[in-house]
Amino acid sequence: MKNTIRITKQGGMQYTFDNGYTLSIGCGIAHYSSNQDKDDAFGECTEVEVAVRNPAGGFVALEFDVAGWVKASVIPSLMRAVENKDWEHVALLCGQDEYDHGKNRRDLDASSTHSQPCGYYDDEDPYA
Repeated sequence: MKNTIRITKQGGMQYTFDNGYTLSIGCGIAHYSSNQDKDDAFGECTEVEVAVRNPAGGFVALEFDVAGWVKASVIPSLMRAVENKDWEHVALLCGQDEYDHGKNRRDLDASSTHSQPCGYYDDEDPYA
């Protein structure tokens, strides 16, 4: 697989790495970003919404599947962390206070389609 970039209609971009993981970065009215209240989704944005998906489409690393208001300045470091599958670093760069390996076992399964949009709950974790 080659590295690819896809631009979305909602003012975002998705960068897929050779390892099959995708870093999604969004800004504008449909995202938790510094210009979410602006009419122009393509204007300047200093804080973005971020998500990471595995090759099967499951969400990875972040407690609520997406992280909002992530500083644009951390994007280069975030790209390196996703490329290296360093999920703890991804979570910390996105503003999580901690990364609990025990609650993120889905991150080790590239075929997982699991997501947790409301946070981590033991009874909803097929890996628990």
